Amino acid sequence: MDGPRAVASSELLSLGELVDTVFRSGGTGEMFRLFPTFLVEDNAHNLLVFRDDSRIVSHVGMALHWACIEGCTVGVACIGAVATYESHRGQGMASQLMDFACRQAQEWGTDFMMISGGRGLYRRLGAADVGHDYEVEIDAAAATALQDGTFTLTSFHTNDLTACAALYATRAAHYLRPVDDWEAFTRAKVCMCNDVDIWVVRRGETICGYCATDYDTAKSQVRVFEFAGDAVAIAAALKPLINHYEAAAVGLHLEPGDRTLHELLTQAGVGGAPAITSGTMLLLDVPRLIDRFQPLFQARLGRTATERLAVEAEDGGAYRFTLGSASWTAPGKMEAAQFLFGHPEFPQRPAPFDAALPISTLWYGFDYV
Repeated sequence: MDGPRAVASSELLSLGELVDTVFRSGGTGEMFRLFPTFLVEDNAHNLLVFRDDSRIVSHVGMALHWACIEGCTVGVACIGAVATYESHRGQGMASQLMDFACRQAQEWGTDFMMISGGRGLYRRLGAADVGHDYEVEIDAAAATALQDGTFTLTSFHTNDLTACAALYATRAAHYLRPVDDWEAFTRAKVCMCNDVDIWVVRRGETICGYCATDYDTAKSQVRVFEFAGDAVAIAAALKPLINHYEAAAVGLHLEPGDRTLHELLTQAGVGGAPAITSGTMLLLDVPRLIDRFQPLFQARLGRTATERLAVEAEDGGAYRFTLGSASWTAPGKMEAAQFLFGHPEFPQRPAPFDAALPISTLWYGFDYV
């Protein structure tokens, strides 16, 4: 058995056979098609594998990103396409690959991992469900009330890329996407493992918003996997989307930064359900993460109070957060992640932590792995 190590370029075909077998019932090349910036040669150094004889038998894939969350830059490792042939399971290869990925990610400068799953392999490491988001469904009547004839919905064109990227960069929490990633995503038209249509919302010649969608036949629902732009423009696009797909409703995932759109939907009679973000979060370097968010904490607490905010690792994997004379101890990484980034069922934080937290989470969108 050879590994854990990065896959070689000459082994990508074998890797493709593994992930297609596990995730796509053997559909040749399907996983590589669905992940045009992840399962590629340029990212081979982050595709970690075991090889048995002549074939790749176990894999943990990683994509390393910088992201901006409420004005603070953080390092994020996205983990996905974790697969082992059934004949080779139970030998601890996936665990070894995850450990290898964690070490490699920390050396790069990663603060936390986003993992596209919640299996025991990740839970044992401390991966947590996080987020204080909302899921909403807008029916045709509510969408009609939000429609605004000054906006038009048209298909995305390559000339629209720069404007759409600029709109995405205005989201409170977003990945810092290189332009070549944008080009790959919009060329492939796949998002979160789905083939999508990409739309732009215009007022006159000005692009005010965009969204990536598909149609769920079983639910008669338009699913929006990513959107950005002016809240009024996005709201105005909902009825044209319903009309195009002949759907009954549109489903949206809203983050805290979407509060204006959320308010518009509420005024139109649309309810919502508290939700977590996609996947799970595994904290890697908690003290460094606290340092990364110093500008955010200063904005919320002030400079003096932020200077008294600290975290200390304790025996047994616990983390003790202090803010002046107040303190709170997380038994492990899972509880620490939910303390920092929220969860619909997380209890009220003690004062004065409640003024500083929670922090917004990242929604994958096109960066899903």
